[in-house]
Amino acid sequence: MKLRTWLLATYLLVMLVPLVAAYVLFAWISDYNKERAVADRLETMLALQNIQRITEKPALYRPQADYRAVKALGDETKAITLYDASGKVLYTTNPFLAKTTSAERFHRLNELQRDFRTYTYRAPVLEERAIIGFYEVVFSRKQWRDGVANRTTTVIVLFSLVLLIVYALVIVITNRKFTKRLSLLGKQMSAFAQNKPFALAPKTYDEIGELTEQFYAMQREVMRTRKKLTQEQAEKQFMIASLSHDLKTPLTAIRAYAESLQGNLSAAERAEYEQIIISKSHYMQQMLDDLTTYTTLQSLNYALTKVAVDGEEYFEMLLSDYQALCANRGIQLTTHNAAYGTYYLNPKQLMRVMDNAMMNAIQHAATKVSAFTAEADAMRTLVYDGIAPYITDGALYIVVQNDGEGIREEDAKHVFDPLYQADVARTKAGDRGSGLGLSITKQIIEKHGGTVQIVSAKTIGTALICRLPLKEETP
Repeated sequence: MKLRTWLLATYLLVMLVPLVAAYVLFAWISDYNKERAVADRLETMLALQNIQRITEKPALYRPQADYRAVKALGDETKAITLYDASGKVLYTTNPFLAKTTSAERFHRLNELQRDFRTYTYRAPVLEERAIIGFYEVVFSRKQWRDGVANRTTTVIVLFSLVLLIVYALVIVITNRKFTKRLSLLGKQMSAFAQNKPFALAPKTYDEIGELTEQFYAMQREVMRTRKKLTQEQAEKQFMIASLSHDLKTPLTAIRAYAESLQGNLSAAERAEYEQIIISKSHYMQQMLDDLTTYTTLQSLNYALTKVAVDGEEYFEMLLSDYQALCANRGIQLTTHNAAYGTYYLNPKQLMRVMDNAMMNAIQHAATKVSAFTAEADAMRTLVYDGIAPYITDGALYIVVQNDGEGIREEDAKHVFDPLYQADVARTKAGDRGSGLGLSITKQIIEKHGGTVQIVSAKTIGTALICRLPLKEETP
């Protein structure tokens, strides 16, 4: 049950208890009144007849009358008052008789009147058809009042007990549904804040249960974030250590060759040493550029700026710069551009993507490297059969494939991890990069809203597939 429903039900119950008690009291008194009405009236009429035999004697209303008979009739349950014809009190057995007007005394004569406390009867006394006085008899309804009082007390006691029981139940249930659970949730939050373990509460479907589930969801998200931050921190530490090691090697070589240049060297040796220093410096600069780019792309504040480019002109230029490099390596390069129309992208960053893709392809190629840019329909006719299933409609593709030995399935899962190199045996520095190239490629493509993946087979080779979304208007 939802807590809101439970609270409304509890409030309704607490409100109904007094109403039920009042109704029970009213019904009980009403039934009692009905039961006593006939009996009380009959008893009163019988007692009144005995009193009338004396109070209707004319002698009681003459001067110096003897009232001892009337006095004998009076007791704590009834009071008798005699009046003369003008309404003046002649005698009363009630010393606390309230003063009344003549009109009140002569009102509703010969009628037995009933109120909460008494029965009252007033009647005139006649002598020779003339009124010589009046008498008034008041009967106390003490028995009836005592019965009502007893029943009222009983109902009040029962009502108080029921109210206490309801109040106790409300306290117990409130403690169980609210206080205890909120206290447990508070302890769990404190334990989580202090990085201490805690037991999960049973699942419930009310508001506190929903709040608890939201806290658990937040906890899982925070734990995932902590784990991710820890992993990223470890990767950064590993990256710093790895790059420090990779920079130390060429830096040591530069220092050694620089010191050698201070000695007696031939012109050929000096030129060779200078070229080695320049090569090592370029390698170090490339590593630092990759590190800077990788750090920039990881920043949440970095926004990739896209501009409109002509696909045919831009991609033709992008693919034409690698012929000489492949020729020097004895590798046949095949390129094809079928990307027509206008595309919105970052030209400089896509050049880095192509550089990284081509460097990896050339490094692992046996004899052939192919680079294609096209939309889906044209791309399916260019790539080899193993890649075609990965080409879907509604996208622009950049594909670079080689005919090398291929990548193991386990290595293919990690090629986009920073500093991961499938070739565990580290070759000389000139043949390997910083280990950040494919990771940078993945981030650039994702910043464009696209995806990148590696497809590899031992008998065919390896292909890097970059998928970019088509844009028809300026983003």
